[in-house]
Amino acid sequence: MTAPNAPQPFAQPSTAPSGPGTQLVASPEGAPSGSPSNANGLAAPTPDDPAKGESPSDAARVLARVRRLMLISSALTLGAIFVVLGLVGYRLLRSSEYHQTDLAVTLPKGAKILQTAVAEDRLVVTLDVGGAIEIRTYDLHTLKPTGRLSFGFAP
Repeated sequence: MTAPNAPQPFAQPSTAPSGPGTQLVASPEGAPSGSPSNANGLAAPTPDDPAKGESPSDAARVLARVRRLMLISSALTLGAIFVVLGLVGYRLLRSSEYHQTDLAVTLPKGAKILQTAVAEDRLVVTLDVGGAIEIRTYDLHTLKPTGRLSFGFAP
């Protein structure tokens, strides 16, 4: 008994007659060694081989059907790619629109702007109104006031 991973011994050469007219051909795997072979060394087709009974017109019809299915599949894939690229382009163009706004915001008399900042879609303005600090927030696109926070002094 040999180990399962042990190397197999080499096959011994057969003593079949060899000469100028003898051609040695290996039989395909799984085929019996006595199966007839053609001049190319391939096993001859068996009677139950499905490819033997097909006519050239049947083969041409099958190839035409496969080509048509491939064409439909390719067209659908390209269409899907164009739809995705179109949506990405649309979103990029829509997000980069420039909104020009010529609006003016009125501040109390004597107010000084100490600081401005942009946070998300808000414009934050810090004011000094008569010694008291006030923070006002505005919508960034419309400049409508969205909030006001005043800091005063306690007596």
